[in-house]
Amino acid sequence: MNKRRSKNIISKIVAGVLVVFLLLLAFFIFSKGYAYFNTGASKKDILNELEYEISDHTPKFEWNDNGNVGREVEDYLKYKLSQDYANALYFSNLAHDSDLSPNISEFYSPERVLEWEIRFKDQEIKQTQVISRTDLHHHIDFHLYSLDGQMLSFTDTAVICERYRLSKDKVYYRYMKVVSDVVMELRDMNWKIRHRVPRDYFETDYAHHPLKKSPAIKVANKGRFLINGQPFSPIGVNYYPAESPWALWENFNPDTLKNDFKLIKETGWNTVRFFIPYHEFGRGNTYSYELSKLDTLLQLAHEADLKVMPTLFDFIHDYRLAGRSGVDRYLENILTRYKGHPAILAWDIKNEPDLDIPHHGKEEVLSWLDFILARARKYDPDALFTIGWSIPGVADQYYDKVDFVSFHFYEEPEKLIPAIHQLSSKTKNTPLFLTEYGASTQLDWFHPFGSTEGQQYEYYRKTLNVLKTKGNIPSLCWTVHDFKEVPSKVVGSLPWRKNPQKGFGIYFTNGKMKPAGLLFSSDKHESPKKSVLPYFMQKPFFWVMFMCLILTIPFGLVIRWLFPKLKSVIFPNLNTEKP
Repeated sequence: MNKRRSKNIISKIVAGVLVVFLLLLAFFIFSKGYAYFNTGASKKDILNELEYEISDHTPKFEWNDNGNVGREVEDYLKYKLSQDYANALYFSNLAHDSDLSPNISEFYSPERVLEWEIRFKDQEIKQTQVISRTDLHHHIDFHLYSLDGQMLSFTDTAVICERYRLSKDKVYYRYMKVVSDVVMELRDMNWKIRHRVPRDYFETDYAHHPLKKSPAIKVANKGRFLINGQPFSPIGVNYYPAESPWALWENFNPDTLKNDFKLIKETGWNTVRFFIPYHEFGRGNTYSYELSKLDTLLQLAHEADLKVMPTLFDFIHDYRLAGRSGVDRYLENILTRYKGHPAILAWDIKNEPDLDIPHHGKEEVLSWLDFILARARKYDPDALFTIGWSIPGVADQYYDKVDFVSFHFYEEPEKLIPAIHQLSSKTKNTPLFLTEYGASTQLDWFHPFGSTEGQQYEYYRKTLNVLKTKGNIPSLCWTVHDFKEVPSKVVGSLPWRKNPQKGFGIYFTNGKMKPAGLLFSSDKHESPKKSVLPYFMQKPFFWVMFMCLILTIPFGLVIRWLFPKLKSVIFPNLNTEKP
């Protein structure tokens, strides 16, 4: 009886150890989830609502002082006036989004402040207003600038965007031109609005999509581009430097770029996609020193005989109207500066906007894309524009407004075939472009079932074959290098989401090329040497599991040997005698 009970106890202990081990294993596997690459929105920051500063509001000003009476209108006055007038309108526009009366005493004269206080106490008036509005463009016609420099009068023809709510889930946007007579006075070294009386308004096509005229770069059939009439087939890569992933501009190094662009060309790629961070570049007040870095990058790419696809907006972005003037100035500053640049193949307007829809609403995101795409075409009507969607299932949106449909794909190559078929049926004759895809070779406890080098090679081989059979669809893989560290802003700080992003490169951190790189080189046709071991046996995690299982046997034997000696201590009340 005692031997049988002892064996049962030992079996329970061994079984308990195995159960605990399997539970820990299941935790690591399932908590990792499906960590596909996502640069469209930071999951850590996406729950934090962004608040705009006044510096985000940068409407465009045009001046006409030919009819001015009084003092001459100096350039500094125009600069100061544009700041104070725009700030005053910013706060009055912001009031439509808030239940609180805005602090406008710094921007309006005391008489005007009193009018605002009365207005915002009247909830009946407040409820009849539009949900939100913002001013985008001002054309100022000066009438009088007093000789003492204390008073100004002018007519302002302003373009504003108003957002109305049609129903619980539907909103309506309209663009208006509002003509107002304005009087401002200088108080406490700031220009404050004394009177502003609208006298005319009418709708405008400010966000209209103009047609291209005679572009030097066109999209031909079957994924081919024409550059000055010559065929060009994009095959390339997404790029961050190995030592500064997601910090290209912060740690900008022309020598690194020059070496990397040479490596990219030698690998067999001809196109590079990179990202221009909106906030880091100064938003509407775009920094000249950041633009000079972009000048250098484009020049180095051109010298290396590479085409580039810059992405203008990435990560979480606030889609409220209050920031539209800032993104409009940002677009104007960049697109007019690089209009017709020989290195630019196309512009990617926004990276993975579909990931922001659950958090900001579909109407908000799509309206923002409408506005950005229209304004981008105004500043460079001959350029090619696209939007990079995170999955092919939603990439048919705007297919009739972009020059080609850009989508990302990180699943098995076999699933790419039906995805392309379905997308093609929705987008009709609009060309497709796979602008992100890849497989990570990072293998650790938090990514135990990642790809081996051989699996990555097979992933790329099969994917490229699918793209070829589906009409030579262009592609940009992710990415050039492996990374030693990945910032938490990319996919958060959880290791099972963060660590896999380190191993997507075609090159290791030491500069050695992985076998998958052979697929892109036109002069390297050999296949990599295959291991005699199956793929699952090439992964360190497999050997850890194998050793754990092997050690379980002697561990159980040790427990069985020790149990008779310890059972009196562990189980003092255990009756070992036969009844």
